[in-house]
Amino acid sequence: PDRQGMTEIRYVEGLYRMFDDLRAKFPELLIDNCASGGRRIDLEMCMRSVPLWRSDTGCSPGHLDWNQSQTLGLSQYLPFHCVCGWTPAPYEFRSSSTAGAVAEWGYLDENFPVDLAKAAIAETRENQKYWYGDFYPLTPCTTAADDWMAYQLHRPDLDAGLVLAFRHPESDYTGRSVRLKALNADRLYAVEFIDDARNKERKIITGRELMSALDIRLSGKGSSLVIRYAAEKN
Repeated sequence: PDRQGMTEIRYVEGLYRMFDDLRAKFPELLIDNCASGGRRIDLEMCMRSVPLWRSDTGCSPGHLDWNQSQTLGLSQYLPFHCVCGWTPAPYEFRSSSTAGAVAEWGYLDENFPVDLAKAAIAETRENQKYWYGDFYPLTPCTTAADDWMAYQLHRPDLDAGLVLAFRHPESDYTGRSVRLKALNADRLYAVEFIDDARNKERKIITGRELMSALDIRLSGKGSSLVIRYAAEKN
């Protein structure tokens, strides 16, 4: 009689059993775990489904820095998850995109920026392969409006990866120094910097330099930078 919580336990066990029965009958079935505000991202659920709606913060616009923090925190434990982006603006969609993306966009608006939307989707697809590698936070996890956020995705099998960096909307700091992880100190890396206007700058930098100090510069508040790198072929 004093075993409080048994009703809830049996309910959760029933949920797992339902998913197991569905997957047994339909082996190719893919299950989206709408995570109930993040409350169903547990080990057993992640063995059966993917949280393509990881948090109810995606139910309304304006949570860009929250999205970055969720990605930085959750990616240290779980490789695949998604949240909603409300516009194709680079800062916003880079903040919400992971191995996939949810686009809650005003497609029917006569002024909808179609070209910007196409560029956002293309960039997400190009970045997708890096989410199958290792994840490294490069800054503390924060939603402070006057701070920066950055994290790294690295594919050891390709010796290549991606950095996503964000200057928050009230940050007075135009730059941030980070140290990349897991590179080969003696190799040269082709590094591509892509700003919000999708202007590109390319540099050749040694792994030792990238792991010692990579200076990231963003001139505008509320802006972002995609940095792709790959080891030069010998």
